[in-house]
Amino acid sequence: IQKPRVMAGTRAIINSFVKEGDKIDFIMLKDAMPFFPGDPVFQVFGNKSEARKLEPKLLSTLYYMTEIASRAKEWTDALGTDRVIDVSMRGAAPGAWNFATEAFLIGGGKLTASTGIRNVPYLKEGVDYKLVGTTGHSLYLEYMAAGYNQKEAFQMILDKFEVKNPNKPCALLVDTVDSKVVIDDAISVILTQKKKTGQRRTNKSF
Repeated sequence: IQKPRVMAGTRAIINSFVKEGDKIDFIMLKDAMPFFPGDPVFQVFGNKSEARKLEPKLLSTLYYMTEIASRAKEWTDALGTDRVIDVSMRGAAPGAWNFATEAFLIGGGKLTASTGIRNVPYLKEGVDYKLVGTTGHSLYLEYMAAGYNQKEAFQMILDKFEVKNPNKPCALLVDTVDSKVVIDDAISVILTQKKKTGQRRTNKSF
């Protein structure tokens, strides 16, 4: 049984590749519309030479974004929107970060660690999303995706690496989407860890 796909890339193509004055036009499915493999999803009309120049970008963008949106739909349906996190700036090719994040949101994703998300045009439509973590902290995001909150994720990192004395320092990275909140949480976890292990506060510990 074929699974339906999720259309994504319509808005991105029009906004990114079509310039005013181009002698070309489209008929395309709207973003987020379902379709089955083999269904017609777009038609291009206009000047043949301009259409040929646009074709590679159009096809690659549609395929790339539709694949991400379809997978996001499949995973969020199976696991829930609170268990799937977009890390486009880590996994996508340079220049494709915003396309990947937009496709993830089109597919129904809610949680993203992409710091470039404010540049995603799709968000201007009032799409519901939440910024979590940062793209460089894969272990932290792994715990967050498993359903733990930020403090619990930090505590589990400390426990995992058995940070129990000043001679085994651990760095909790706080360059996330809201560093002030993360710093407060990190300090709270560190002080709790010190109390549990009977450590004194020193400049060398943690």
